[in-house]
Amino acid sequence: MEHRDPPQFEAEIDVACPGCGRSYRMSSRAAGKRGTCKKCGTRFSIPEPASPSQPPAQAATPPPKRSGLSKQAAQTQQMLQLLGDSIAFPKQRITIAHRLAALVVAALMLLLPIVYIAFVIGVGWLTWWHAIHDWNWMKGTYGFASVIAAALYIGLVIGGALWTLSLIRPFFTSLGTADAATRLFRRDEPALFAFAERLADKVGCPRPEIIRLSLDVNASAYYETSFFGLGRRAFTLTLGMPLVGGLTLCQLAGVMTHEFGHFGQRGSTFLERFINRVNLWFALAAGRPDMLDGFIETLTSAGNYALTRMVGLVLILLVALGRYFLLCLMYLGLLASASLMRRMEFDADNYEVGVIGSAEFAASCKRLAALEIAQELAFQHAFGSTHCRILPADLVAFVSELADRAPKVKKRAKRMIENEKRSWLASHPPTRERIAAAERLNLPGVFTSSVPGSTLFDCFETRCTAVTTLLYAHRYGRRLTSEAIRPAHEAVEIYLDLGA
Repeated sequence: MEHRDPPQFEAEIDVACPGCGRSYRMSSRAAGKRGTCKKCGTRFSIPEPASPSQPPAQAATPPPKRSGLSKQAAQTQQMLQLLGDSIAFPKQRITIAHRLAALVVAALMLLLPIVYIAFVIGVGWLTWWHAIHDWNWMKGTYGFASVIAAALYIGLVIGGALWTLSLIRPFFTSLGTADAATRLFRRDEPALFAFAERLADKVGCPRPEIIRLSLDVNASAYYETSFFGLGRRAFTLTLGMPLVGGLTLCQLAGVMTHEFGHFGQRGSTFLERFINRVNLWFALAAGRPDMLDGFIETLTSAGNYALTRMVGLVLILLVALGRYFLLCLMYLGLLASASLMRRMEFDADNYEVGVIGSAEFAASCKRLAALEIAQELAFQHAFGSTHCRILPADLVAFVSELADRAPKVKKRAKRMIENEKRSWLASHPPTRERIAAAERLNLPGVFTSSVPGSTLFDCFETRCTAVTTLLYAHRYGRRLTSEAIRPAHEAVEIYLDLGA
């Protein structure tokens, strides 16, 4: 009988990514080579397998004692250690000239609503005066002329009353509320809340009571307020999911510091909130249709009498006049406040530069531009038609990898920064000016971390996949098949191979 050696089983190697800690099990044939983490993209060396005749190196030392902390608690503790007490954030000083300019702008922004109120009162008074004194239009006219005079008199009375009501209605316009579905809860993401609160403490601003996620390549910190922003409610931090998935923890901390920096300016906080609310109110009041639009459409429909359509045309002119007046006030407010808002952006940039450094600030700005363009291309690819195609299972990861690997994205981002024009109505200065201002500061930064920003989250990938699935279901419905959904890295390969 032929003797056979027992089968030799191939040894396996357990490797942990040094960037994000994700574990991989690989064949021993990969020893000595380099691998790339699929989660964070970190390159690492694959070690030799441990010899079976020798115990592993870890066995020579006693195993560490378990801390007794849960996975979430341990992650929270690790995040807080990165913002240790030894790290001190530089404080920013607000000049007297800045405060005087803020007072002038505040006075003007307060004057604009008063002017609008005076305009509404004037329209109401003219309507009342017409109703009291112009009824004699119908005297001295006979036949068809009296019918026309009566129609104009009654039409102007009704039209003036409706116009006055339509001008009053914007005072009760809601400025919108946050989407409750995007809210995160502390019990689900304790590390994120703990990190944001420690960051806010070091900047010297209020701690965020609410944290929300959005699909924008943007972040914001604000009070959920009422009545032109005068009444405070909850202090809220909103983070764009593409930022979390596409930035390092250092860059994401810089973005959060920038938003918190607006509230570290103390005296400017209330003013910025009030200016934004007034500008937003004027924009909504001027552009949002109301009940008068439906009434005018009924009057001017083809089946009505000529006199009725004439009254409708008069109302169209009156409403257009009122809305153009609102637009003029809106642009005047934007023009008056834009310069101050740009100055506030530079001040908030100083907070960010002081934390992450001038060089990292420039890299973060360029990365944000690339993510913005990558998101535009990704949404065009995923939702540009009603036909299902090869779709990424995780749109956020698709955007991040597209920003990393697509040459077209990098070229467009570079051109966008170089060719961005300065506008007198813009609330943000051009990115190249912000980068130049940061380079003049030439600061090294006090916080560094190359791990992904998603490290702050316990289940970020799950959230991204759930949002992506919801968007696909809304767009494609039952036409969507499982064969069309691919992992993000595979969808990017297909996208780049097609030359898109």
